[in-house]
Amino acid sequence: TRHIFGFERLDGEHQVFVALSKNQRSGSDEFSMKGLHFADGAYTDPLSGKTYQIKGGRINLSLGYGDLVVLSK
Repeated sequence: TRHIFGFERLDGEHQVFVALSKNQRSGSDEFSMKGLHFADGAYTDPLSGKTYQIKGGRINLSLGYGDLVVLSK
């Protein structure tokens, strides 16, 4: 959907991944992004406290309207 945004930024040894949904429909959208430079493992979003898995440079998310995910290393 065009209302889901995800991006990764790298600066030296620092990495951040951000995903957000502006899709106003009810329910959640499944979203995946591949090609991330994060090492395999569990990463916790400091805003929500939820933990997400990245494996093989890929993350799978379920995003509802207004959801925001921030992961960093």
